[in-house]
Amino acid sequence: MRMRELLVSLLAMFVVLLGWSYGFQAANPTDRGASPGDPHERIRCADSILDQATGGCLLATSRPKPGLLFPPPHDGGRDNQTGNRAFVGGGVENLATGRRSTIGGGWRNEARFEYATVMGGSENEARAFATVGGGNRNAAQGSFSTISGGRSNSATGDYSTVTGGEGNQARGQGAAVIGGNSNLTRGDFGFIGGGGGNDADGSHSVVGGGLTNSAEGSYSTVGGGRANRATGDYAVVLGGEDNQAAAQFAIVGGGSRNRATGAYSVVAGGDSNVSSGSYATVPGGEANSAGGDFSFAGGRRAKAEHPGAFVWGDSQDVDKSSSAADEFNVYASGGVRIFSNAAGDTGVQLAPGSGTWTTVSDRNAKENFEPVDGVEVLEHLLGVDISTWNYAAQKDEVRHMGPMAQDFYRAFGLGLGPRTIDTVDADGVALAAIQGLALLLEERDEQIEVLLRSNEELREDLDRHARDLRAALAELGEAK
Repeated sequence: MRMRELLVSLLAMFVVLLGWSYGFQAANPTDRGASPGDPHERIRCADSILDQATGGCLLATSRPKPGLLFPPPHDGGRDNQTGNRAFVGGGVENLATGRRSTIGGGWRNEARFEYATVMGGSENEARAFATVGGGNRNAAQGSFSTISGGRSNSATGDYSTVTGGEGNQARGQGAAVIGGNSNLTRGDFGFIGGGGGNDADGSHSVVGGGLTNSAEGSYSTVGGGRANRATGDYAVVLGGEDNQAAAQFAIVGGGSRNRATGAYSVVAGGDSNVSSGSYATVPGGEANSAGGDFSFAGGRRAKAEHPGAFVWGDSQDVDKSSSAADEFNVYASGGVRIFSNAAGDTGVQLAPGSGTWTTVSDRNAKENFEPVDGVEVLEHLLGVDISTWNYAAQKDEVRHMGPMAQDFYRAFGLGLGPRTIDTVDADGVALAAIQGLALLLEERDEQIEVLLRSNEELREDLDRHARDLRAALAELGEAK
């Protein structure tokens, strides 16, 4: 209220100074041959200001009525009308009939209600406690509403504001339109920064700009772009085209034709993506769908339709889908590489079309070499129990075979500790044990070869002795 009264006072001072500037031109009020009562001729006062009521000059010793600069009507222009304690500074055909209303100037402006203010322009209207700064055909109809300027703007909500532009409407209480064209804030305390054809329908909703965007949910936001909608409460569409955040706290970052329809769901960008599960995420790409709660789908045509599923799709133009809840799926027709160091020389690889991992085993990636006694490894391995079992987290019928990590670590001391077995260590132990077994077999074969040769020599000796015996017996028989 104090600010409004200050503005009125400043306007009045401006009119006074304007009158004095004309008043110093001549000492005779009728020096240009005009009668004092002729409103179409300018009266010049030498040492005083013009009395708008009588057309005469107020002397320095004159005493106007308390609280009034001039006796009514306060008409500084032509064909203006004023009411109780109202003020018109100038212009033509202005109407200030509201109590303590003010019109600074312009043409055919109206301030029909108490404390209404129109500073200038043409065909503007201000109702009770409302203000229009200027422009053309603007209407500040809500109590304490404000239109700074522009054309054909309206502020019908109490405390609403339109800064400028054309055809903008601030209908909700405390709503604001900064500029642009044909923007509409229906929601209380809604806000539109600019652009064209935007709607802020939800309470406390925001449209930053762009074209034909709509923030319909309470506290929803559309940053810009074209034809975007934030229909859920607290939903956000930052930009892009034809995107929609249709659930509470849903977010679409940009792109085109994306939909975030699950509560707290996210589509960061891309084209034709859908995040329909609660807390689901699509980071971008094309034609991806995160339908399961807490699911993730990225790339191209990835379909994470189960709760907690993760699906990454490559560039191939086919659907890549999850098959179970809390499943991790990666479709990579060009293969997969996973490195465990920044240099990229330690890790695993799944080659295109392959079903097995290839591990980095380059000699240049290794150090601290020590030889292994295969026979000793075999002896230790013989002391490790091998059994079949199932993981506690799997079904009983899913069986596996192998040692316990504690026994394996106790026998060989390999790997990260007694609760895990690295596949490279299991392979290494098996290979070393095979080598040890091969050495034992080689030694046995040598021993067998020696025994076979000895046996052959004994057989030859026996054969020789048998021949000698048969010959001796034959000689004996002939002797008889």
